[in-house]
Formats: sequence, structure tokens, C-alpha cells
Amino acid sequence: MRLISCLLMIDFFEKLQLDKGGIMKKINYKLLFFSFILAVFLFGYVSYFSNASMKSDDISKSTLIMLDSEGYAQMLSSVIITPTNHVIVVDGGWTYDADKLLKTIRKYNNTVDYWFITHPDPDHIGALYQILQDDSIQIGTIFCSLKPDEWYEKNAADISDFIKQFKKLLFGRNVHYVRKRDVYLIDGLKIYVLNDIYDTKYNKVNNSSIVYKIMSKNNSIIFLGDLGKEGGDLLLKESTSYLLSSNIVQMSHHGQEGVSESVYRTINPNIALWPTPEWLWTNLNGTGSYKTLLTRQWIEDIGCTSYTTAYGDITIEF
Repeated sequence: MRLISCLLMIDFFEKLQLDKGGIMKKINYKLLFFSFILAVFLFGYVSYFSNASMKSDDISKSTLIMLDSEGYAQMLSSVIITPTNHVIVVDGGWTYDADKLLKTIRKYNNTVDYWFITHPDPDHIGALYQILQDDSIQIGTIFCSLKPDEWYEKNAADISDFIKQFKKLLFGRNVHYVRKRDVYLIDGLKIYVLNDIYDTKYNKVNNSSIVYKIMSKNNSIIFLGDLGKEGGDLLLKESTSYLLSSNIVQMSHHGQEGVSESVYRTINPNIALWPTPEWLWTNLNGTGSYKTLLTRQWIEDIGCTSYTTAYGDITIEF
């Protein structure tokens, strides 16, 4: 195409050459004009799309930052920066984690374009609760799935008022309620919703976690939230191994009392991200009753490398 446009332009200028006697050759001016316009159009068209394809081939990686908590307790707060500096947040941590989260976001942008919630435990949505209350940053769309108030009153009485107040803060916001099989395309990333809320017999709020799979060109991350064993077993039953497979996984329920070993083996990750404080990571130096050390053994047996927030923030490119 570029060669054709160049030949047409050469042909145009050749037609303007004078003969030896200094008299312009007789030409068809309509054809000449058309040739010139066509040549310019083709040259511009090819140049534009050549540049566009160069840009599309030059895809930068996204950056994931998993933050450690400002307090003692476990929490989940992840920030994803896309190649064009769009900001995606997954959960966010406790209310007292809001300031650190905001500082991290503002290094890249003053807006959170997309905020994904796994489930409404305070150690996951507390920071968002605080930010919505203070109206301290612009938020594009909030993605979540929530049960009616009565469900939380029955199954999580200790946090039901908090969740009710959180829902009130969502009024007037751009909120998208996710469903299983939803797919969102965001700046070169594909975000899959792998389940609807599970209503299990035990551990109901944790098992209500929505599982998100985020795929870039060459990598993928699964966020399991606080999904427990019952929820994990249902996820296995409903999903194909292809859909669950991912080279990066967020450890469910901070790495203990989460999904079963079979879920991690099906995901088959290369990297495990642990949103886990030091006391939980070490099981109180081996003196506690937490299942973290057992889960760490599962991950080691898979041949997976672990990164933990026990000693600071985690930053990876994917």
C-alpha cells in the first residue's frame, strides 16, 4: 500500500514535467488531480495504521502492588496500574489503611477508574468505606455483589450494621453488580467473574467472596478473596481447569482456613501472593493454631514461589 501511494505521487510529479521545448505536455487534469488526492490519502492511511500497529505491538506490562496493613490485623488491598496509568483497586483493607492506599493511588493518578470488591468484610472494604465517607478521591465504577441486609443480619450480625452503612454510601455512585461469566475489558486486561455468591452452610460471609481472574497478554492473576473450603469446592465443581489455571494466585483467606489444596493444584500457579501479616505467616513462630504453615507446604509442593506482605508491600509486573 505504501509503495502504491509513493508510485502514484511519483507519477503525479512526472506528469508535471515540461518537454524539451519548455511547453507542458498535454495531460488529463481531472485524472491528474484524482491521482494526487488518492496518493495523499493512501500515504496518510498507511502511515496512520502502520503507527497504530506499532503501538499495539508495544504493549507495556501492568503493575500490581499488594499493600501490607498499617495495623496488626490481616487484610487485602491491591492496586493495579495499567500501561496507560488507569488505576484498578481490589478490596482495600481496613478503614485505617485508607491513607496509605490513597498515597499509593496518587503516585499514579488522582482517580480510581475501577474498584473491585470480593466480599464486604471490614478488612476488605473498610478503606473504601472511609474513602467514600470522606469523598477523598474520584472513583469511576465500583464492581461488587452483595446480599440483602437480612442475609447479613442473620449470618453476620456483628458486621451487619457496618455493611448496611456501606450500602448507603454506594447510593448515587456508579455501581455495577457483577454476575458469573461477566467479562470486562480494561486497557488490555480481561477481567473474568468466575462465580456468583455462594450461600454455603458454614463460613457464609467468607464463602460469599467473588473470584476474579485478571488476564494480561502473557499472565493471569486469580483473586480468591476469603473463599473457604466449601466455596472452593463449589468453584472447582463449576469451573474448568482451563478457566481456573493461572500463573499468579492471591492466597485465599490470607493463607489459612481458605480453599483446599486441590484448588491450588488446579490453579497451578508459579507465584503465590500472601496478604498475610508476620504473626500469621509464621503461625506465631510455630506456636499458634493457624493453618498457615500447612498451606505454605502445599504451595511449596506445587513448586510455586511465595511473596508475602509480612515484611512489606509486594510489587510485581504482569
